[in-house]
Amino acid sequence: MKKVVREILILIISIVGVIYLVKIVQAGSLTPSGPPASTMKTLQEVFDPLASSSYDSSLVTADVNGNALQIMKCIISKINTGTCP
Repeated sequence: MKKVVREILILIISIVGVIYLVKIVQAGSLTPSGPPASTMKTLQEVFDPLASSSYDSSLVTADVNGNALQIMKCIISKINTGTCP
């Protein structure tokens, strides 16, 4: 009898614990509160310079400490020539 009561208590405590954890770890809303700030970039603005064939990046200089496009040009330069200015 004691064994059955102990197993029921363990089961109840486990269920309460799981419910408690589910309530705590719920994710928040993924809907943005508004448009990106002026210093933020949209995914399209990041994609176009890096992957689009219609974007002219010839005036962008490679820089390891620069923006995403400059860093990517630096990585490509290191792969091709082994150096980055």
